[in-house]
Amino acid sequence: SLDSICFKILIFAQRSPRFLIIYKQKYLKMYNYLNIKNT
Repeated sequence: SLDSICFKILIFAQRSPRFLIIYKQKYLKMYNYLNIKNT
């Protein structure tokens, strides 16, 4: 599910703060897009 993917990403990102900053922006856009699409 989407939540489990998010959880794995967050665990991985904790080891790489720079990655987290870059990816979080992309992920939030994707997550918002999927939420809008689902409703």
